[in-house]
Amino acid sequence: MKTSEISKEHKELAASYLEHRMRLGYAEKGCKSLYNYLLEFLGWMERYGVGDVRDANASHIRDYESYLRQRPNKVIGGQLTEKSIYTHLKNASDFFEMLCANGGLESNPCAGLEIARPRDNASRTALSRAETELIYAAAETGKERAILAMGYGCGLRVGEMVACNVEDVNLRDGILIVPRGKGNKRRAVPMSGGVKEALSEYLHNERFSREKAFMLNERGRRMRKWTYNHRLQEIIERTGDQALIGKRITTHHLRHSIATHLLESGVDVKQVQLFLGHYHLETTQVYTHISQKQLEKLTL
Repeated sequence: MKTSEISKEHKELAASYLEHRMRLGYAEKGCKSLYNYLLEFLGWMERYGVGDVRDANASHIRDYESYLRQRPNKVIGGQLTEKSIYTHLKNASDFFEMLCANGGLESNPCAGLEIARPRDNASRTALSRAETELIYAAAETGKERAILAMGYGCGLRVGEMVACNVEDVNLRDGILIVPRGKGNKRRAVPMSGGVKEALSEYLHNERFSREKAFMLNERGRRMRKWTYNHRLQEIIERTGDQALIGKRITTHHLRHSIATHLLESGVDVKQVQLFLGHYHLETTQVYTHISQKQLEKLTL
C-alpha cells in the first residue's frame, strides 16, 4: 500500500510518533526510518481489515510477524534478517506504548509477546580466504574492485566509505585518511599495493567528476550506504556459489574478514585495533575473537 492510500487518521498518528521520538532526542535519520516502518505497519493493518489501529490485538501482531518473515528485503533481495524483523516489531510496540501513555489506548497488544532482540552474530561471521578470493574474482569493473578495496582492503565501516572524499585517498604515500571515524576519531589506513591499484584504476579510468566524494553513484553523486551493499550483493551473485550467496554478505562482513585474516597471519592485535579504528582493545577482542592469552601478552 502506498503512503497516499493510508487513511488520514493513521498518517496523523504516524506523524505524532515521529514527533514523539524526535522530542525524546533520537537522531532524525533513525526517527524517519522508524516512521516509514510504522507507515508500512499501518498500511498492512488496513489491508488486513483493521480500520482503526487501536483495535489491534496480539493475534494481529503475530500475523504481522508472519508477513515480515515472508516479505522480501527491498534493498538487497532475499528475506529480512532477524534483526530487521525485531526492529519492525519493536517499533510497533513503541508506537502502542506512546498511545497508552497519551491515553489513546488501554493496553499494548504487543505486551504479551516475546520480542527478544536477536544476537548480532551474523555481522561477525568472517569469510574464508577462499570465499574472499571468489568475490574478488567476480568483480568486473574498477568501481566494484574499489568497493572491495575500501571494505576489505582498508577495513572501512560503510559510513566511512560513504564519507570518503578524493582528498582522503593519498595514492602517492599509500595512505587512506578517515577524518572522522566512529567517535569522531581520525586515523590513517595503510594501503597494500593491490588496494592502491584498485583505487587508482577507479579514480583515473572510471571516475569523471569534480564532485569531492570519492565513490559516486550512477548520477555522479556521493554513493550511499544501501548502494554499497547492493553492489556487493551483485558481485556475490555473480560468483554462482550458493553457500556464499546464502550468507547475505554486507560490507561489514568484509571489514570483519580482513581483521580476522590479519590476525590469522600473525599481525599484532594492537595493530589490528589501530587499523579498525577501535577506541578500546576489548572491542577488537570481541570483533575478531582474539584469545585471552593474546590480550594478556599485550597488557603485561
